[in-house]
Amino acid sequence: MMACITHCFSDGFVQPLPKALTADSTFTRYAFEQWPAHAEDYARKHGQPTQQVVSQLCSKWCLPHSHSELAITAEADAEAGIDSEAATSPSYSCPWAPYLYQNDSSEIKHLLWYLHQPLPILAPLAIQSVAFAGNVNLVKLLLQDLHIENAGLDPKQALSPEGHNALHLACKRGHVDVAEALLAHEKHPIDVNVRCKNGWTPLSYAAFNGHLAMVKMLLAVPHIDPNPQDPTGNTPLLRASRAGRTDVVAALLADSRINVDLRDKNGWNPLICAAMDGHAEVASVLLADKRLDPNTRCDNGDPALIHATMDGHANVVQVLLQDPRTEVDARMTGTFFDWASSDPVENDTPASHPSRRRRLKVAAKRLAMNLQIKIENSFIPKFTALGLAAMEGHVDVIRVLLADKRADPNAPQFWITPLMVTAFAGKLEAAEALLEDPRVDVNAKDPLFGVTALYSAALWGGPHLGIIKALLAHGADPNIRPWDPTVDSALVCLAKHVEDPPQEWREDPAMGRRSMDECLEVIEMLLAQPGIDLKGFKPPKPHPLL
Repeated sequence: MMACITHCFSDGFVQPLPKALTADSTFTRYAFEQWPAHAEDYARKHGQPTQQVVSQLCSKWCLPHSHSELAITAEADAEAGIDSEAATSPSYSCPWAPYLYQNDSSEIKHLLWYLHQPLPILAPLAIQSVAFAGNVNLVKLLLQDLHIENAGLDPKQALSPEGHNALHLACKRGHVDVAEALLAHEKHPIDVNVRCKNGWTPLSYAAFNGHLAMVKMLLAVPHIDPNPQDPTGNTPLLRASRAGRTDVVAALLADSRINVDLRDKNGWNPLICAAMDGHAEVASVLLADKRLDPNTRCDNGDPALIHATMDGHANVVQVLLQDPRTEVDARMTGTFFDWASSDPVENDTPASHPSRRRRLKVAAKRLAMNLQIKIENSFIPKFTALGLAAMEGHVDVIRVLLADKRADPNAPQFWITPLMVTAFAGKLEAAEALLEDPRVDVNAKDPLFGVTALYSAALWGGPHLGIIKALLAHGADPNIRPWDPTVDSALVCLAKHVEDPPQEWREDPAMGRRSMDECLEVIEMLLAQPGIDLKGFKPPKPHPLL
């Protein structure tokens, strides 16, 4: 097939057409897509305008012009910015070459072969290419073709892997005039609700890609289904909400036929979709529609506020809290056992929502191991948005939540406060943000074990030492011990870190030495505290490896 095309240009215009133009599918599709490229390559080598080369070849091979009686009018030429005089000059014996090459679109140039050889097999490619490019004049012209009448409009005959028909492509690109021309075609009416292979309708594509004018036009079409669900359960409203298409979301909500309660297969409604991806303006528009409940939970059981917090979208959190219906202390789902029973996950990245949840499980398990806790307490309160923000270290979210006086800064997260969460997780900036609020109880003890935030940080050492400094600066009492009197004090815990460093200190000596120096600094700070309890404490001797 390539030999046939390249041979046409190898010896200039001396050779006759080496192969008859037939309906052979492989060669014909290749010709449709690649003839312009070969012509351009030949023209560059010979220093000639491409459209002139193509026009001369057309004349040399005596290719028929089946559309000559439907040639582009002067009005269409002017609209497309084409010089009509140039198109009729002797150098351009083919009326299509100058028109097609004035369009800076590969899809339009592909049409060159079809306009000379309007074979049925090429009809879908032709109409779909022009619809994708958005040339309404050529769309109207091709719609008069007998071959187009039965091809190119039916997705079952589409040659693209996705099964797009011409209307899908026009809506995907936002070509309203093209879509209108296709829908107005009387010879072969096109279904406005037609689906491609992935189950998307034209409205789905227009909404997802943010084409407001197209969405409004489609909604005005009789028999339009405004709530089509694809196999994943997504509707145009869900797609637009996830993509952050504020104007489109507003236009869809203005249509009384839109069902705002439809969810995808994860149970995510439009508000949760917007919250997860940080689209604050979309969330604001959605909340203005009182049909949407901001506290609706997905199949995992979490509301929009939790989803926005999990990903650190402070702007969305702020929008949600502006709605008085939003439950600011709504909690995540799952028992402590659900969280603490997960093993660490390799290659855990913050890019996916399930990954974040696994990281929280790992943190909860390590917390339980440090306190030697036997967990069977499914009744223990779960994370609020504030506790989740503390665990993830989302400082901006913490400040937005604390600015809402409905939020309880000391609400138990499982059995510890948000401040204790930052101490266990080693989130210094999050701890400092919490300490800015005078309502935060710096010496709060968990009701099960009597552990404070300072003691929690002392259990870990290393990067948690900065949190101890911040806590001491805000009046934390280093003498508060857990309920069990046999448990070491915070001072003794730190001393043991120096004498018997954690494994990660030994594996990275440089980091270990920095951590040990900071640990010794914190010990000096504690020893300088008035009335410090020295029971069980002896000056530590640094480990010889560090």
